[in-house]
Amino acid sequence: MNFTIQREILLKPLQQITGVVEKRQTMPILANTLLIIDNGQLSMTCTDLEIELVVNIALESSSQNFNKITIPARKLLDICRVLPENSVLDFHQDGNNCVIVRSNRNRFVLATIPADDFPNIEWDTQNKVLEFTITQKKLNYLIKSIYFAMAQQDVRYYLNGLLLEVKNGTLAAIAADGHRMAINSLSHQIINDSTLHVIVPRKGIMELMRLLEDSNEEIAVTVSNNHIRIIKPGLTFTSKLIDSKYPDYEKTIPKNGGKKVIVNRNIFKQALTCVAILSDGMFCGVTLQIQSGSMHIFTRGQKYEEAEEEIPINYQGDSITIGFNINYLLDVLASVESEKIVMTFKDTSSSILLEQYEDKHQENNLLHIIMPLRI
Repeated sequence: MNFTIQREILLKPLQQITGVVEKRQTMPILANTLLIIDNGQLSMTCTDLEIELVVNIALESSSQNFNKITIPARKLLDICRVLPENSVLDFHQDGNNCVIVRSNRNRFVLATIPADDFPNIEWDTQNKVLEFTITQKKLNYLIKSIYFAMAQQDVRYYLNGLLLEVKNGTLAAIAADGHRMAINSLSHQIINDSTLHVIVPRKGIMELMRLLEDSNEEIAVTVSNNHIRIIKPGLTFTSKLIDSKYPDYEKTIPKNGGKKVIVNRNIFKQALTCVAILSDGMFCGVTLQIQSGSMHIFTRGQKYEEAEEEIPINYQGDSITIGFNINYLLDVLASVESEKIVMTFKDTSSSILLEQYEDKHQENNLLHIIMPLRI
């Protein structure tokens, strides 16, 4: 394998795919990236057996014969990072299971593992469930507005991922961890009459967020029985799905809440950020004392530490005191983009529904549900 490539052309694709490489691997080859050269095209692949990332780069100078090898992914990335800008890297495979990389006065010898040992995710082309296109911007917003509600290492492993649902021509993303839930759906008709319920693992979602851009460029989404694949120009993302059934989330959406609070998002966020400084580190509890026209926000920390602030709200009704995990509220306020939010609830023991008052993304319906804390 012999080819030459500029540092800047190689660096970004390497950064995109090496995120999937774990620091500790069950198999040594999982630390490597698979390099394939075919007809002037360089393909690089990284995988952890659950997620696979493939990038394709057009080469100006290479041997035209088909060839493939695997070399350490993170070491190659580190080499690209330390080399000066506009450096040119020359790759040459010798006969001793090594690839020699030369650039300027630098020379690196990287150990290789045979490419035939590299484990590719097998994509079942015969069992496609659904195919559709969507802009990167829409899919990015759909995920980023709710991903933080996914569970981490929960025994209910279906919660350690994000549910993608297609129903009645609408694409929805749902995340929950047992204490909170977030739902975002695209209300316009982007998909046919198909129905779909798949759970994408947490790591796959985090990698996908890292790869998606705030762009109106169309990307292709394909779902099979066991995998989801997303293709954007020059990059292919494939992830296994969680084989489980997600709970009926629609039953947990609060309905007929009699109390409604409208509050300025930035004012509320700033007040919570201030009082969070002295909140208890274990439970992160905050007390909201809601009365007509105002909300008193109060936290108590260790020993005798306290913080409080009062902000104006639009509320008419009986006074009520309710507690929440302050980080859950801050996550919601960071995800919405409207000037005001609406908080709807029934009583102090029932979950609260948070919605955007004026949604800039008219195509989206964003909901957040949080269970109260007993403080």
